[in-house]
Amino acid sequence: MHNEEFNDVCPSPNIIRVIKPRRMRWVGHVAFIGERKGGYRVIVGKPEEQRPRVRPGHRWEDNIKTDFEDA
Repeated sequence: MHNEEFNDVCPSPNIIRVIKPRRMRWVGHVAFIGERKGGYRVIVGKPEEQRPRVRPGHRWEDNIKTDFEDA
């Protein structure tokens, strides 16, 4: 069975449409609580140690920026 046929028989929500609102809601929550908790440091913090030189992956901050651009 091809993917299109499977989706016609058993529709499921698009995972991107589920993840983006949840991620944006979480960022709003972290921005509201501010510097009092650890989640804020995860979003705005910079690592103290040097990372190995490899192709950089997507960071959480990059995903949030693209979510707001798409919205």
